[in-house]
Amino acid sequence: MKFLRAMALPVLLMGCTPFQPVPPEFELWSRPGASSLDVKQALLECGKPSPHPTVGTYKAAFDLKSLDSRTNKYFITDLCMEQAGFKPRGRWAKEYCAWERYKDIAACKPNADVPKPTVERRLNSWWCRIHTDYEFCRDRAVNPAACDRNDHKHLPPECLP
Repeated sequence: MKFLRAMALPVLLMGCTPFQPVPPEFELWSRPGASSLDVKQALLECGKPSPHPTVGTYKAAFDLKSLDSRTNKYFITDLCMEQAGFKPRGRWAKEYCAWERYKDIAACKPNADVPKPTVERRLNSWWCRIHTDYEFCRDRAVNPAACDRNDHKHLPPECLP
């Protein structure tokens, strides 16, 4: 009985901590007058693999094995979002580029090649391809077992032309 009480206390205290999960990427950007759909579309148009990417998403979407290449891709898309008029909530690429650790990342160089947002990039994004192409989903999804032929009939709004 003492053991159960001792185990219950940490579990109960965990419920009282202010921990909150990281919000999806599209909730971290804003622009006056922009809806969440506008933000999702812009993220995809700038090259984010999905509106709420994770490290697993970057690995699956771009097959980027090195941390530097994933970081560069992440920073470049942040810079694209800024050029499109969006403002980040919290830290983002420009702040991180000042750190010694990231000074050699290509996106942090003054002449970084920052893409312009394009509809083609959005429609051909990993996120939209996962939702429109069953075979692509089975080959490239973080969890291929979640791919369902019927899911491809109901596209996310950010993947509509």
